Amino acid sequence: MLNVQKSFRMRGSEYVGAVEFRVFAGSTALTKILHHLATVLGLCRRAHQVQCLGAFRKNKLQLKRTQTATSALHFLHDYLGWNGSARPVALGMFGRLHSEFPACRDEALRLCGKFDERYPDARL
Repeated sequence: MLNVQKSFRMRGSEYVGAVEFRVFAGSTALTKILHHLATVLGLCRRAHQVQCLGAFRKNKLQLKRTQTATSALHFLHDYLGWNGSARPVALGMFGRLHSEFPACRDEALRLCGKFDERYPDARL
């Protein structure tokens, strides 16, 4: 889970705060942990590239692409450059994060599917 709400706190005219990554809670599964690490590193790499992410408002296309946890994960992977014909899979990853990414992605999709089944009206 990712909590970006704290990152929008203002001190004067500057944004201050933190991005919380709530992960590894009760998990020793290597594929889950590697996916969490890859996501953290991917978000850091993307933030460094963009330097200013702007507002987190969803446009109509994003609303359609993030209606379920599974579709939101696909959207995140696309945003991080891990999907799509124009980009190599696992952009910016190295070592086990790169070589084991397909298994990590499958595990993350499985977990998103479980979430979607359990909470069909979550309105992500």
